[in-house]
Amino acid sequence: MKMPKEEPLYDDGQIRINHYEKSPECHEMRITKPEEKYVLLQRGVLEDLARTSRKNLKRKLAVINPPLAYFLEENKLVDAVGLAVSQAYIEETERFEAFKIREGL
Repeated sequence: MKMPKEEPLYDDGQIRINHYEKSPECHEMRITKPEEKYVLLQRGVLEDLARTSRKNLKRKLAVINPPLAYFLEENKLVDAVGLAVSQAYIEETERFEAFKIREGL
């Protein structure tokens, strides 16, 4: 079933995270500056990254996607991505809770 178009879970003009159209359990992250990067986050990765400490985030990113981790480190974006995934996960959780209330679940 195709999900209706929705607002991104996070968008600060540099990093945008939203549900992946073809699989609503996955997420896509677009980094637009200093150059365009696109990353598909498989099911569970957004939550996993959001729950990862700042100290361990770079290592976790390197396991998930080594070229991305290198790009983020070179461009000093590791902390920005940490904030983005945390805020996106919070937004997703809040939307789900609001849905459950609306639907009486």
